[in-house]
Amino acid sequence: CIRDSFPLVLIDRFVPGKETPFVTSDNYEGSIEAIEHLIENGLKRIGQLTISPSHLTSITERTRGYKSALEKHNIAFDQDLVREIPYDDIRGSIWKIVPELVQGPKKVDGLFVANNNLAVATLECVQELGLRIPEDVKVVSFDDIEMFKFSHPPITAVSQPVMKMGATAVDVLIDKMVNGKDAKKEDKVFLPTTLVVRQSSGSTEKA
Repeated sequence: CIRDSFPLVLIDRFVPGKETPFVTSDNYEGSIEAIEHLIENGLKRIGQLTISPSHLTSITERTRGYKSALEKHNIAFDQDLVREIPYDDIRGSIWKIVPELVQGPKKVDGLFVANNNLAVATLECVQELGLRIPEDVKVVSFDDIEMFKFSHPPITAVSQPVMKMGATAVDVLIDKMVNGKDAKKEDKVFLPTTLVVRQSSGSTEKA
């Protein structure tokens, strides 16, 4: 238990119902933008690969954004298209689950992947199945990384403002340490994300 007098700022997550200060990217709105991008490219059956444990707010907010975007565009949510991948068995689980999603009776035309580790494994799996991205299945990842520019094809991804998150959290923490209860800075901060559009989602744009 952390005493109220102990300055603390969470980064990249928050505790629902608690007053703990935090700085995080806007996982909810970033996910909505990613799903709407796929919908605008003509997709109707969009699966989601999320990570387990899934109770972290960064993950739950991405799933909430996924569901909200589908609802907004009158696409029925199908729980069978949302799969959790254990963090300690990404490769093995991807090779079991992805073939079911891209080749099974409820075949998807797009995948929204919750983080970059899952995206790399998904890309490898889909290509080993002999399928083409984006022709056979389109892919968008949350959490952009440098290698996505150079993968084949380049991966469309939601970019988080990592440096700004860290800098903002430090500013908030210093304000708390110096001014205590009289701190002036906003201490519950959602920073906007950026959708970096590349070829994996069916776009001809390059980034």
